[in-house]
Amino acid sequence: MKLSSDEKVLLVVYHHYAPFVFYILQTLAVSFPFYLGVYFLHPVLPLRYIIYSYLAISIILLFVIIYMALIYWLDKLIITNKRVIFVDWKYLTVKVESEANLCDIQDIISVENGMLSFLPFFQYGKLIVKTSAHTDNVVFPQAPRPNILKKFVTRIMNL
Repeated sequence: MKLSSDEKVLLVVYHHYAPFVFYILQTLAVSFPFYLGVYFLHPVLPLRYIIYSYLAISIILLFVIIYMALIYWLDKLIITNKRVIFVDWKYLTVKVESEANLCDIQDIISVENGMLSFLPFFQYGKLIVKTSAHTDNVVFPQAPRPNILKKFVTRIMNL
């Protein structure tokens, strides 16, 4: 992503932290059967192998969580005085950028999640920036306070 000479970054927004907490809990739930399997093998295996097994599972789990954190927190929405840019990291080696010029924006949709969106922990949703070309939409999932982001983009469009 390169900015033009007269373009200024007004706001950089990262994903909300609540979905990441849910992803971590899901990962821990998936790892639980592995710990349980080693626990049931406790009478059969020597103590050294039990310790190595727990250590191996924990190290793999730690690397998975670090990888998930990197992918999750590298994604960002950049709002400049001319464009809205979403940098989406699919993997650590694959990055997809989508952008919309402010003058091309036709509609901005903000979707909040569920009935508990009035609580700060659940104030996240999806921000969709639609342009005149339907293929150039910018979709930012897990956006913190999408209604405020929508108002911000609408305000700078009208400047």
